[in-house]
Amino acid sequence: IGENVYNAARQCPTLLKLALEIMSAFGDECLSFPATLFMFIFAFAFNGLSIWTGIAAELFGDLGFLSFCEQLFKLITKRPRPKYAHQGSFYVLYGEHFSCPSGHTMRAFFLAIFIAFSPLWQKHFYNIPTVAIRITCLLMALGTGLARVAKGRHFPSDCILGSFFGIVFALLAIQLGPFAWATVKYPFGIIMCLEALAVCAIPAWRTKGFIIHVLIATLWCFSTRLGLGAWGTSPSSLPSSSSLFIL
Repeated sequence: IGENVYNAARQCPTLLKLALEIMSAFGDECLSFPATLFMFIFAFAFNGLSIWTGIAAELFGDLGFLSFCEQLFKLITKRPRPKYAHQGSFYVLYGEHFSCPSGHTMRAFFLAIFIAFSPLWQKHFYNIPTVAIRITCLLMALGTGLARVAKGRHFPSDCILGSFFGIVFALLAIQLGPFAWATVKYPFGIIMCLEALAVCAIPAWRTKGFIIHVLIATLWCFSTRLGLGAWGTSPSSLPSSSSLFIL
């Protein structure tokens, strides 16, 4: 099925190919992480520590958590990417060259469900109908999964599994609330930071984009506490950012 979709996409009109490229980029760590970082800087420049800086910091931490889960699952499955399509060689995480599950699809569905159904988000979209937000988010997530198959980056089952994990993690985050969800994310974030140190020390673990991994891990140290503080939830019982650097 994946190869048939890939071959059909190659015959598509130029505009449709461009749309697939754009949809494929939704959920890419090289785009989503800078986007949340710029969102934080922009919001901080105009409003200081506010609900919008909290949203940006929260999303940055969520994306880091999802990237760690993607890496873990891929190292477990070790499924090669489709051989019928050319595969790139630029990867951020060790093991990211494996195919299952699709990290792009996982992040896309997490963002779609979290933004569309989280009460914390809904009350800050003042004049936008909830139905419109939900339809838009879900269509973008579905488009991302389809685009990853159409570009030959993943098998359909990779995207199905990625969407499943993205939905489960988003529903878990909504159900637990900001503080409990941050408590769940924190141990994984610490592991990601330690992994970044190991990547710096062990050349064999380095990918072409490993420096991005190091930068993400460094910034992650601040994301959870800033996010909780701006949401109005006390982060005092979580380890300090400085303790992570000392560790």
